[in-house]
Amino acid sequence: MSRPDPLQLWDDVAQDTLAVVRELDGEEWQLPTALPGWDVRDVVAHLAHLESEAAGMPQPDGGGADQVEATGAMPTLLTQAGVDARRDASGEELRAELEQACTTRREVLADLDTSDLSAPAPGLVGALGWDLRTWLRNRPVDLWVHATDLRRATGRTVRTDETGAANVARMLTGALLGLHLTWQATGHEQGLHEEVEYFWRTIAPVLIAPSEYEALELSRPA
Repeated sequence: MSRPDPLQLWDDVAQDTLAVVRELDGEEWQLPTALPGWDVRDVVAHLAHLESEAAGMPQPDGGGADQVEATGAMPTLLTQAGVDARRDASGEELRAELEQACTTRREVLADLDTSDLSAPAPGLVGALGWDLRTWLRNRPVDLWVHATDLRRATGRTVRTDETGAANVARMLTGALLGLHLTWQATGHEQGLHEEVEYFWRTIAPVLIAPSEYEALELSRPA
């Protein structure tokens, strides 16, 4: 089963996310989201922060990563700092920054060598200890999840037919299949077998394309 090019996947999901951001207007910027303490404007500020970091663009005062430690996780204080540093920016300015960041990131990473995904990622996430695989898997998910946050907050329809949704579904399905095979191999308790088998038979076929489901099904041991 073929996998999408990680950089193309990232950009496809970014373009779908930008389509949502371009529609935001007026009082929508102040609507609360499901993220505690963040409104629509803050979510867009967060996306502008991480996309501009990926593009190597200069950060506003207080929004840099001067004291990042290699913890392996994205610290909440760091993501909040990126939002707080953009507190004085208008919604239109944040939208413009995100647009520019996505364009610049695509240009900067066009020649990124992805032959060894265990190699350290560049910039901010590299300082956190991330490798390329982690970074390239994280960014499309983050973009899609927050595009969904924006849609829900503003009463727009949540899209499950876009590239980002298909990518998340593929990742979740693959992860659950991996758990199933692990439990099968180790003789874990039957209840867990049954729960994963239920997901596999009833939900996975809805989330992923029939051809991908068939390929994964054929990979299961008899």
